[in-house]
Amino acid sequence: MRNRYYFMIKYLPENASNSLLAARCISVLHGVVSHNGQTNIGVTFPKWSDSSVGRQIGFVSNDYRNLESFRRNRYFNMMNEDGLFFVSGVEEVPNRIDEVQYVRNNGIAKYTLRERQRRIERCQKRAEKGGREYQPKLGYIEREFGSFHKLILTSKSKQTSFPLYIQKKSGVNHVNCDFGHYGLASNQVLMGTVPDLSFEH
Repeated sequence: MRNRYYFMIKYLPENASNSLLAARCISVLHGVVSHNGQTNIGVTFPKWSDSSVGRQIGFVSNDYRNLESFRRNRYFNMMNEDGLFFVSGVEEVPNRIDEVQYVRNNGIAKYTLRERQRRIERCQKRAEKGGREYQPKLGYIEREFGSFHKLILTSKSKQTSFPLYIQKKSGVNHVNCDFGHYGLASNQVLMGTVPDLSFEH
């Protein structure tokens, strides 16, 4: 396994919205990945808890140059110069650290109240077009997803906002640097892992 590297960003304002700043940092990553096509940078949340994504976000990669170039992004530089972020240097990941996964779980969206309402509206429109009366299914089945956080991102191309549902998986016994465009693993295809850096900074 190649060496891996990381850098951290700490949100300095006491009253900062952790979710908002995390979403902006991930949006920056998405823009860079969409431009250069390299999906080997993963996101980590060292201060993750059941109640918050925490006041830090980290980025991990096995490509030092790619990570260092990303760290120098003008948004991070601006926030650092304005005293809103502390951006660390790139460091090597220490040996013998537990692995975790931060997974984008699109399945959660299907079971939110807003998404259910959207689906009902779509079904109603389909029924009206077909000249039928809409009959909603009874007996909605609740699903248990465990702890997750929702970040709201904005699509520049579509000018719309959308939720990113993220879950943390511990006890991962493999190392993988294959991430999606948001630096996250997926439930099946993308198995990217990051070191558990909760002891850092």
